[in-house]
Amino acid sequence: MNKLSKYILIILVQSLCSVALFSQDVMRITGTQIIKKGETMNIEAGKVVQFDAGATLLVEGSLVVRGTVDKPVVFQSADATNPGTGVMVKGIDESGSIVMENVKVEGLIQALRFDPFWYRKKVDLISMSVSGSNSGEPVIYVAGPLLDLRDGMDIQFSMTSMKFFNNTGSVLLEKVGADGIIYSLDKLLFNDNKILGSDISMGVLHLDVARSSVLANVNIGELAFNGNYSGSLAVGLSLSGGSGTGVEKLQLKELYVPQNGTTLIYDNHVNSRVPAVEINKVSNISNYSEQKDFIVSTKHYFGNIKMSVIGNPRVVKLQDSLGNPVFNNAERIGDTLVLKYLEGNPTIITFSNGQKLVVPKLTAAELPAPVYRKIDTTLTGIGMSLDSLYKKFKDSIETPYTKWKNSWEYGFWTGGNIFLGDIKAKFAPFPSTIELSTSLYAQYKPYKKTAFRLTYNQSKVSMHSILAPGLFTGMAPLLFKDSLGSTFTPTNMWRFNFTTLLKELNFESLIYLNSSKKLNFSSPGKSKWLSAIGLGVGFLKFDPTRMAVTDDPVNPYKLIDLRPLGTEGQNFVPGMKPYGQFAATFSMAYNLEYTKKHWVIKGELRRTFTSTDYLDDMGSGQWFGGDYNAWLATMPTGNSPDDYKNNLIASSAIYYQTEYASKKMDLGTPRSVDFFPDGYFQMHLGIAYRIFDDKIVEKGRFIKPLSPF
Repeated sequence: MNKLSKYILIILVQSLCSVALFSQDVMRITGTQIIKKGETMNIEAGKVVQFDAGATLLVEGSLVVRGTVDKPVVFQSADATNPGTGVMVKGIDESGSIVMENVKVEGLIQALRFDPFWYRKKVDLISMSVSGSNSGEPVIYVAGPLLDLRDGMDIQFSMTSMKFFNNTGSVLLEKVGADGIIYSLDKLLFNDNKILGSDISMGVLHLDVARSSVLANVNIGELAFNGNYSGSLAVGLSLSGGSGTGVEKLQLKELYVPQNGTTLIYDNHVNSRVPAVEINKVSNISNYSEQKDFIVSTKHYFGNIKMSVIGNPRVVKLQDSLGNPVFNNAERIGDTLVLKYLEGNPTIITFSNGQKLVVPKLTAAELPAPVYRKIDTTLTGIGMSLDSLYKKFKDSIETPYTKWKNSWEYGFWTGGNIFLGDIKAKFAPFPSTIELSTSLYAQYKPYKKTAFRLTYNQSKVSMHSILAPGLFTGMAPLLFKDSLGSTFTPTNMWRFNFTTLLKELNFESLIYLNSSKKLNFSSPGKSKWLSAIGLGVGFLKFDPTRMAVTDDPVNPYKLIDLRPLGTEGQNFVPGMKPYGQFAATFSMAYNLEYTKKHWVIKGELRRTFTSTDYLDDMGSGQWFGGDYNAWLATMPTGNSPDDYKNNLIASSAIYYQTEYASKKMDLGTPRSVDFFPDGYFQMHLGIAYRIFDDKIVEKGRFIKPLSPF
């Protein structure tokens, strides 16, 4: 691995991360921050609102939070071990409103609390998720409001498309059905929440019905419950209050539960003193439109965890009680997802949607007998040999990673291009010039270690060009022979400068070298280093030019196309013609890349060979085809014959008739003694975006079990 390339990439990644960190839109809530009556706080999409320990956002006026699907607003604790309190709505503001749309609330003591005798004209909670509230307090608590019975002063309170998971509290609404407040509840999902205690009378959604109620003021659409428990008892919707006669009957449009017939409702059918719920339709949780991936039940056996699933939930990691990873292999068998492990004490499973599942503990009876070595079993006659344990698990226990089956990648990169050919740099291998090289590419990766890339590259190669972005030194002197056979070198090597524009279309096959856990490409939520080698073939168009100095004060430099000059006699020697503008290429490359989610930062070192020897207009033929005067006679005169002629001579070779007349150069001297085709060396840095196929394949490597002795 090229250390310099790696260091450059590390510095670039750190710089980008620093920019992202400083540009992140974060609002910090410390102590008690108050939104006064008559005032409105607007929070825009993409903002992160962090609460210090015990911090509260106290709303006496209005709060409007509008995220988007792509850029939700996140409410979270700055320190997960010392959570913030959350949002508290208090007091009366007749023109005020509470609007929260596309908001994620994570790890607060209480996501939202309405203190007693509050009033706002409108409360809209839309497309929210609440998770990680583990204080035991209701995650959303709506106390009895101040009821205004005047026409048009009803409180419109709606909760739509919300998800509650991994909490230890319920959603508690008071004064349900009261005249003066209209509750609208629709598409609410409660998944894997735990209520402290062991009492089914308090569900994860609890409605405290007003003593004198108007049931038309309660609109309940779709509710979904899965994996919610109070102790060992499954819970869902619960009711309390009412007149105490049980005659009130709320209407529920559709209820989604793991199995038809399991209603998870605590109402008049369980306790005759509380209101009843009339359910229009009960459906399986698999048909719930807002989410498709569910864990229905979990069983833990020593060595494997079996989960009955709906949809395609994806496991991100398995951890023990200390947060250490437990290596496992995921296998899908029908509607069962099996996680096999060999060592460790798994306690928490984390899924790709952020949900966490507590693994049921093993009892002493469920633990296996101690494992003994063969020599020990000979003496005791009990136990299992380490060899037999190894044989039992060797085909199934693997280090987990999720390999995305196919991926497309689109990117660009830019860097430098160094010429490698007949004309050498004065202090080679240090280059004479470095020209700019830019590429666009598309890459397809159908296999774990193989990818295919199509690249369009536009660049230049040059030698001693004052117009190059990087000009470091001149050219090594060329060696000539005079008519007497003596050798000499010209004093003005700059006259042999050249700049060649290159346009290449390249097809390349890449082999990824990394296969270890740390470097192998895994699920897109993790960052990885990858390296690969590539072999490519391509099609090249090249146009060599040379810069000559003119007397024009406005444009003192003139780029002359070298191909038509025929400085090897291509224009007049029989059987010869100017060399073409196209060539084939063959390349070898080394790639180093850093992946994070869908983004890839890449570096490349590439050596390209071509099928032509004329990138620098220096082939192995003779100077001027061996006849300088014949070559000169083929040159067009143009508008200014002398100026044009001098420029041609200066740009194509030495001053044959002037500066070196005494030397009388032997025109039979080959222009180049290097018979290898020309090429170039490229160094690139770039960025790419990777798109994944929906299909995934669980893969892994075997880990030899460790001896317990």
